[in-house]
Amino acid sequence: MHRFTTHLFPPHAYIPTQTTRSAWQAPQIASAKEMFLYGVDLFHHGFYWESHEVWEELWKKEPLAGRKNFLQGLILCAAFLIKKKQGELEIARKISASALQKLTGVSPWVPCVFFDDDCDFCARNIVRWQSAVQEEMIFLPSLQPIEERKSLRLIDCNGKIYEGAGAVFRIRSSQLFWKQIFWLYRSFSPFRWLSEALYRLIAHRRS
Repeated sequence: MHRFTTHLFPPHAYIPTQTTRSAWQAPQIASAKEMFLYGVDLFHHGFYWESHEVWEELWKKEPLAGRKNFLQGLILCAAFLIKKKQGELEIARKISASALQKLTGVSPWVPCVFFDDDCDFCARNIVRWQSAVQEEMIFLPSLQPIEERKSLRLIDCNGKIYEGAGAVFRIRSSQLFWKQIFWLYRSFSPFRWLSEALYRLIAHRRS
């Protein structure tokens, strides 16, 4: 899986009541952006508690309200996944609602992709894309209730939202072929309609 930083990971992920806490401490990183991306690396590799700690340090120092909300939303996403791993699903549901509220209407630091982490087909594709995509991007669990999860969703740095096929093409658009496909999607409504129809067909069959 592609990484954005080269800082070391802890020996194992800490999950309260399930694993012991290691002697790991977050490295001293001068750049706020690099520290944020280290948190993304930790999160993508399943170190949810540790990513929570890295982002919390940034959150404490961040002066801008919009960015504080974004960081707090990510911290809550990490907490949500920890509670899911602990089997505390009702608490996880409440945390996901709070995270969704924090992440609604923000312009994120990097593009945010929300996918159905309860869907094996979706999770496999996300792992494949994480290995192929070079652009700085964070992949997050869908925070909506299962019955409301309709499609893949991406929030770009300017706040623009892409869903379904549009989100797929935007994720891959750092590669030349997919950049051209993404241009076709945005420029020609018949291609956009056909792409979304195919996406809905695949989404229906995977479930």
